[in-house]
Amino acid sequence: MEKNRFLTFLFSLIPGAGHMYLGLMKKGVSLMLVFGLVFSLCNFLHFGLISFILPVIWFYCFFDSLTLSRFNAQDRAIDEANFMEKMNQLLKQDWQQILTTYRTPIGIAALIIGIYAFFSNFVMPYLYQFGNWGHRFYSLFYNIPTAIFSVALIGVGIYLLTRYHANND
Repeated sequence: MEKNRFLTFLFSLIPGAGHMYLGLMKKGVSLMLVFGLVFSLCNFLHFGLISFILPVIWFYCFFDSLTLSRFNAQDRAIDEANFMEKMNQLLKQDWQQILTTYRTPIGIAALIIGIYAFFSNFVMPYLYQFGNWGHRFYSLFYNIPTAIFSVALIGVGIYLLTRYHANND
């Protein structure tokens, strides 16, 4: 069934909604979830460092749904099946092997990102508000998720650099 091109365009403005309008529910929900998770990570945890991913996801969703609108229903279903198969392959990878193989760069990246996020979002705001106790108290509780996430990334980096390095020496 031919879909209305104007409605396809409108729904394509929302990541994943264009795919769902075209009947590709699994692909649409998957893309919407990825966009929502990255958006939440950027906003809720004040982790703007990865916000560059949002336009990439948005443009992919927008142009992919517009391109798929020109396909017939059977070809769209094949595209969705291929997409879901690639997602399954990605999720079923041997992550233990990947962490072991790339432990040093992943660990260094986790340390750098964690330290950056911790200082940028948790320490620096307090240096600017050194004399104002009320705002510091509010900001302290406002930034606790960022602090926890940052410390977790630092911990992951230290864990990867020490545990896997010690096991392979």
